[in-house]
Amino acid sequence: MPDINNVMLQGTIVHKFTTPKVAILTIGTGNATPTTNYPKVLFFGKDVENINENYKTGEHVSITGNIQSSRKKDDIKNQNLVSIFGETIEKSKSIFQEKFGVNEDSTPEYEFKNEINISGKISKISKIFDNLVKIRISTVKNGRFSSVNMVYYTNNPEKILNTYKLKDTVYITGCVQTTKKIADGKPHYFENYVINEIKK
Repeated sequence: MPDINNVMLQGTIVHKFTTPKVAILTIGTGNATPTTNYPKVLFFGKDVENINENYKTGEHVSITGNIQSSRKKDDIKNQNLVSIFGETIEKSKSIFQEKFGVNEDSTPEYEFKNEINISGKISKISKIFDNLVKIRISTVKNGRFSSVNMVYYTNNPEKILNTYKLKDTVYITGCVQTTKKIADGKPHYFENYVINEIKK
């Protein structure tokens, strides 16, 4: 069975940044998770012009994509950069439109989504804290290899470490979690790929 590497986001564009080569959208995924998260999605090629012309902040959109990793060399160490690469984007239909196929007269309400479905082989697994396990998944999509670090919050990390081993093929559902930390007086934003459920 081929690997799976799918991200599905549905939410509001809260920030839009474009250059001639890339468009970066920050999506507020509302009540899809207990706390609103703000994943960033990168688009390239013909999608850049489409986003420039047809999408603006405040609009509700539906996006599919995948998680890709790349290596970046600097003076200190090699860094493994991981980002969400967009595959499709469209303006969301409201909940009423989805059910009945017509536009409502009142202010539309939209569904929010923040979902990761990924499968591949475990290339690294370790306990970080007493309630947190980090699992690295090697996965291939459309011929492109990616190494994706995911975290699993659990009250029994030893059970996870005893159940899942290197080179096991696993199937994971999860979500994108964003956090903000203040360093040197400036806000820094981080993305975590959080495991909700894991099977093998």
